[in-house]
Amino acid sequence: MDSQECKLCPAGTYSRGNVLELSKWKTIPTELATDVTYSSQMPDGCNSTQWTPMGDHLLGKATPGCSAVLSLQLNNLQDGEVSFMYNIADTTTMVFFTIHNEHCTRLPESTFIIQRTGQNVLYNVSAPLRKGRYVIQWEMFVDENTFGYLFGNRVASIKITEIRIRGTPPILHCNACPAGTYANAGGMSQCESCPANTFSPAGAQACSACAVDEYSSPGSDKCNRRLPCTEKDFMGVWTPCDEQGKTWKTYKWIEPVICNTQTGVQLPQSGDPVDCTCPFGTHLHNATACESCPADQSVTDSTCLRCESDRVPVVGLHYDRWSRFPPHLTTWCLSMFSTFQMLFSSFS
Repeated sequence: MDSQECKLCPAGTYSRGNVLELSKWKTIPTELATDVTYSSQMPDGCNSTQWTPMGDHLLGKATPGCSAVLSLQLNNLQDGEVSFMYNIADTTTMVFFTIHNEHCTRLPESTFIIQRTGQNVLYNVSAPLRKGRYVIQWEMFVDENTFGYLFGNRVASIKITEIRIRGTPPILHCNACPAGTYANAGGMSQCESCPANTFSPAGAQACSACAVDEYSSPGSDKCNRRLPCTEKDFMGVWTPCDEQGKTWKTYKWIEPVICNTQTGVQLPQSGDPVDCTCPFGTHLHNATACESCPADQSVTDSTCLRCESDRVPVVGLHYDRWSRFPPHLTTWCLSMFSTFQMLFSSFS
C-alpha cells in the first residue's frame, strides 16, 4: 500500500471494504480452520468426520463419538455482525455456534444451538459483534437421543453456504473475481455470475460463449460437450383444453437443453386429440374449470345427478383426470433453497 488514499478496484476484481464474505467453496478458505475431536475409545473411527468444500457450500459431517469443529479468528476494528446461512436436513445433527473472546472465554449469551431447517431450506443466523478479537466456532456431532439415530441415521451433517463478517479491518488489496464470474467495470463490490452457456476464468472482465456443441450451467468456469439426445432428454406435455373441449399430448425438450438436438433421438409427434374430462365428483363449469358437485348430488360421468330421496352422496375427493385443474388444489413455487432469518440478541 503506497498511500492512505482509497482507490477503485480495476475491472475483473472486487472488494467488500470492511466486510469479510466467504461464499465460494471450491477449497476451504484460508480464514477457516478445521478440526476433529473424538472420545478416547474411538480415535480411529472418525475418518468420515470432516469438512468438505462442495463448490456452492461447505459440507460438514460427523459420526458417532466424533465432532467436527470449524473455527474463524477475527479482529474487528469496529462494531459489526457475524451472519451465516446453513441447512440441517436431519434430526440427528446437533450444532453449537459459539463466540469466544481473545482469551478463549465464551461470551455471555453467545452460545447457540443451531436448529434444524428441514430439506431444501436455508436459515440465515446473525449475531452482533463488538469491536475486538474473537474466535467463532461451529461444533457438530451426532445426537444419539433421537428417533432418527435409533432407526439407522448415524451421521450428522450441515451445509454452510455463506459466512459474512461486518466490521473487519479494511481491505488493503482487490480480489480477483472467482472463475465463473466477472466484473466488467471498476469499483465493484461483488462479481456477477456468468449466465448459462458461458464461462470465465478467474479475474475475468467478461464471460465467453460456449461453442455451439457445448453447454454450461450458470457460474461455470468451463463448458461441457453436448451429448446426443436420448429419451431421457424430453418430456410429454398435455395442451390446455381448446374451445372444442379437446386436449392432446405434445413433447418438448427438458430445459435447460444440454443435449445435442441435431443428433440422437428426435421429439415424437404429437398425439391425437382426446376429450377433456373432469374427475369424479366434479363437473365442468363455464367450459373452463372443474367444480365440485352440490351437496345433494353425485356424478358418475360428466354431469352431476341428484341423489334419490332415500340416499345421500358419499363425500370425498378422487382426482384421476387432469385435463383441467380440479377444485380445492393450489400450486406455488419453491426455490431450491428458501431462506429464513434468525437474529440472536446482543451480548455484553
